[in-house]
Amino acid sequence: MTFTAQGEWPGTDFAEAVRIIFGELGRPGDIDPAGVPFVPQLPARGLGADQVGHAAALLADLHIDAQPHGWRLVDRPGLDEGRTARLQSRDIDRLAENAADYSGRLKIQVLGPWSLAARLWLSRGDRVIADTGARRDVLQSYAEGVDEYAARIREILPAAWLTVQLDETVLDNVLDGRIPTVSGFGRIPPVPPREVEAGLAGVIERLAADNEHVIVDATGNRLARRDHGENRSLVGLLADAGATAVAAPVQGLDSGGWEAVAEIVERGVRFRPVVDAAGRHAAEVRGGIDAIRTQWHELGMPTSGLADLDLVAASAPDDSARDARAGLDYVRAVARGLYEAAFD
Repeated sequence: MTFTAQGEWPGTDFAEAVRIIFGELGRPGDIDPAGVPFVPQLPARGLGADQVGHAAALLADLHIDAQPHGWRLVDRPGLDEGRTARLQSRDIDRLAENAADYSGRLKIQVLGPWSLAARLWLSRGDRVIADTGARRDVLQSYAEGVDEYAARIREILPAAWLTVQLDETVLDNVLDGRIPTVSGFGRIPPVPPREVEAGLAGVIERLAADNEHVIVDATGNRLARRDHGENRSLVGLLADAGATAVAAPVQGLDSGGWEAVAEIVERGVRFRPVVDAAGRHAAEVRGGIDAIRTQWHELGMPTSGLADLDLVAASAPDDSARDARAGLDYVRAVARGLYEAAFD
């Protein structure tokens, strides 16, 4: 059993964020539940540190720049791409300086390929997701670029066992045709589920070759959403694509969502409950434990399976570093309580 956080962190000091995160989560020894440090994203730093810019800058052999409506693909590298690439290089240098001796599990996260295609623009004004050829090219470039990014992390931290988290924040909108057109008045046609699955599978297969786990964070999606004509949930699609784990917020997860979770757990895919943790206090830990344990029991899942959950503190980029640290303490306590409950 492990616990970690989604990946975004408040503030603008990357080196300080690394020191805090590795200090809180990278404690040596055989600890169960064990903390898993992560390479933080600090969107408060502005252009290039945002989720879309960070992922788009990793695309292999494709170029980007920033426009008022968002990031777009262009024919040649420009100032925005250069700034983002330098920011990522400095972050990797600071990671090497502040975590060089780290040994153990480590997580990196990047916006997922379909959510990137939905939020990235073509030079002529359409979204990438609207063009079959463009989205195919972006997915191929994405797989290569994220693989290279993970390889750079492994190179500077050779004793780390890497997990890659793909944040698919608008996947159900892609599948259901709810992504707005450039005018904002229309909607882009849905992408067929089999195409979405195949695109994800290609990315996951490549990343799985050299990394311990490839997980999908489905925050923002309806887990129980079903393919038209098929009795397959959204998380079932992610499992079919090869994800070794799926993360999703437990607050507000309805009975259909929990049933979809049970389906993939029975298939051997781990569930990573995302917990609203920032600023939480010790007095609230019991409620956090019961919220997960009660649903688990109502599904008829074995109590021992609670020990196989991997808890995740929800990102809180608008909170203070103090609140974010408190969130890590809170999720640690909830994980400990669930682990103990698994063996009661």
